[in-house]
Amino acid sequence: MESAWNSFHDNGTPGFHFTQDGYFGRGTYAGGADKASHFVDSHIAARAMTTFYGLIGMSPSASRLLGRGVATLASIVTEIGDGTTKFGFSWEDALGAGAALGLGASGWDDTIGFRLG
Repeated sequence: MESAWNSFHDNGTPGFHFTQDGYFGRGTYAGGADKASHFVDSHIAARAMTTFYGLIGMSPSASRLLGRGVATLASIVTEIGDGTTKFGFSWEDALGAGAALGLGASGWDDTIGFRLG
């Protein structure tokens, strides 16, 4: 959410626009590392929020739903913020977040782990 706030208050940026940056293609910004970071960040946020909701007494299924929902909302708001910068709103970034959430929904998130470094 903070990245969107910064984007909205950045001077000299173009109006809101969409972009198609090509996932991991040759000409993609940072070689597509941005996609990987959206994937990992969304996964970590969903897991953290799921744990939080469980700790305050919500059922496991409600915790997972709310945790994933909050992570999805944060990803979309971040992309809306990016839409006001030179980078633009990227569906590829939003799909990276969705893929991370799908990993959790499939049950594979206990098998495949991510960490920031």
